[in-house]
Amino acid sequence: MIGVVDSETEARNLAIYMRTRFVRFLVSLRKITQNITRDSYLFVPRLSMDRVWTDRDLYERYDIDSEQVSFIESLIAERPSNDVE
Repeated sequence: MIGVVDSETEARNLAIYMRTRFVRFLVSLRKITQNITRDSYLFVPRLSMDRVWTDRDLYERYDIDSEQVSFIESLIAERPSNDVE
């Protein structure tokens, strides 16, 4: 479980956040089997879900440089979040 939210909007924003390459990369660093446990989310920052977070926002927030972005994006496929409504 990644967190508890207070509204449907925050739940939608959390779903979008969880689909970012940034979050999925961090999960991949901890996940050693196909099973996901609470420990798999240890590296994932807990952010306010009162807004939509994009990879661009997250890369800027955590000062991820272009070389690091390229590395993350070479490993993690894009997963559009437009199907979350």
